[in-house]
Amino acid sequence: MSETAVAGGPAAGVRWDLSHLYTGPDDPQIEKDLAGALAAANAFAERYRGRVASLAAPDLARAVDELEALQEPAARAGAYAGLVFAADTQTPRHGALL
Repeated sequence: MSETAVAGGPAAGVRWDLSHLYTGPDDPQIEKDLAGALAAANAFAERYRGRVASLAAPDLARAVDELEALQEPAARAGAYAGLVFAADTQTPRHGALL
């Protein structure tokens, strides 16, 4: 069985507004966010590697808060990459973000 996409279907003209994440696939903030997240992750690993099991509860809570904060920019970049690619899989620069 073969299905043909119908132009002008129920989602015709619907576009995601991703501008609250980044201005576009070439936004330099994407690279800045990823580089910052990597640097923060490396610093976090340096501080806590081998110490997590021995942390007191308040220190562990701070570590978890720090981990959540350092993951946010990378998660934002990843979400943007996935959404922009899902919206237009035919544009190579969208796939390159993945």
